[in-house]
Amino acid sequence: MARHRRAGVPVVLLLLTCALLATGLVTAARRPVAPPPSLLLDGVVLESRGGRTVVAAVPPGGAQEYLPASRVAPDTGLTRVAAAQAAWLREGSIPGGRWEEMTTGALLDLHTLTGATFSSGPPAAAGAVVAGWIPTWRLVWPRDAAFVAVALARTGHREDAVAVLEFLQDQQRADGTFAARHLPWGGPVDDGRADQLDAVGYVLWAVRLTGGDPRLDLLVERATARLLAVTSGPDPLPPPSSDSWEVREDRLTLGTAAATLMGLDAAAVLADPAEEPLLALRRDALRARIVAEFGPTYARYANPVRVGPLVRAAGCGRERRAPPPAVRSRAVTRRGAGVGPDAPHPAPAGGWSLAGRGVAERRRLVDPADHAVRLGGGRERPRGRGGRPARLDGRTPHLLRGDPGEGDRLRRAPIRRAPHMVRGERAPRRGRPGPPGWAVTLRPRNVGGTLWAWPSTPR
Repeated sequence: MARHRRAGVPVVLLLLTCALLATGLVTAARRPVAPPPSLLLDGVVLESRGGRTVVAAVPPGGAQEYLPASRVAPDTGLTRVAAAQAAWLREGSIPGGRWEEMTTGALLDLHTLTGATFSSGPPAAAGAVVAGWIPTWRLVWPRDAAFVAVALARTGHREDAVAVLEFLQDQQRADGTFAARHLPWGGPVDDGRADQLDAVGYVLWAVRLTGGDPRLDLLVERATARLLAVTSGPDPLPPPSSDSWEVREDRLTLGTAAATLMGLDAAAVLADPAEEPLLALRRDALRARIVAEFGPTYARYANPVRVGPLVRAAGCGRERRAPPPAVRSRAVTRRGAGVGPDAPHPAPAGGWSLAGRGVAERRRLVDPADHAVRLGGGRERPRGRGGRPARLDGRTPHLLRGDPGEGDRLRRAPIRRAPHMVRGERAPRRGRPGPPGWAVTLRPRNVGGTLWAWPSTPR
């Protein structure tokens, strides 16, 4: 009898372990979704403090009044500053139509945040456009500055655009690269953040769209040399690099590849006639490789890709293979009912789906604590967070909010079906008949919980 009881101990321990694991699964699946971030500020305003004109914040919900066509607060004695901003606005052209008020405000914000002085810290250099008033955003991202330069040039403020690019030229390294972020008074931000190669391409693109300028020749020369260097191998695809997601990458992203192509295209236009043929040849070769590696869906990463040890432990092969092209092409064309991450309303086709998929793949978070769901195992039109419609019908894949309640309302299936999605194979049909397919909850850190539904066969 004692021997029988001792023999049963491992069984009891195994059952207890399984119970704990099951509890962990349920707890993880019901993990609450973090609330959306609150508004940090409602805008910027120019004020006079200690005899200086400084940029201050408009608190959330604040009804800030401005002097006409400016970002100057009334009763501050800064009437000359307000008049100068209004005159600057008149020098350019404001896109009209229904968005005129919005574009006017955007231009004034860009003007206010360029070469700005804040209540703390040294004044910014001429042409240094910071990302925002929030202290952690009082920095210059070369990629963002390139977009600002294009916006200024397109609205008739070309000299301001050139000044923005001249600041970037002053920060550019001799090898043509930039730090991920720069201090507004000059110098890189040394926080361990990896360089972002896409900035080189964006800056060349911005120089081209501003019409080029002799004052930017050094910027163009160094940036062009850099892009030629990173595409000079037998395969013109550039090496992996951090991009707008600002995470370290060991695989090439579409963001880096496309920005490199844009930069080469701009360099071919800006180059001397003797250099144009080489740049055009390199540009065309890179374009062909991008089409071959990233098409037809143009997701964040090319296929095939390696999977992490967690996915391999779940029973997958060494490489993740994409679904058939017909399936992939529909995987990024969600109907209007598809809801993107943190979107307050249905998102357009594509939208955040690519970004969410990319971060999930990069993080390799096919979490066994999340659950797989058979298509057809739940209601035809489950409701998403806040009563938003979320279509799930086996014909077109959709991105749904990964709300705990939403997952609970759908019929769960064993997690072992997740590897079928990872391998891109047809999901086994078990139980009552239903549309062949599956869904799996992914939890990308940057985006939030999301529920992916894929059809297993093209229709």
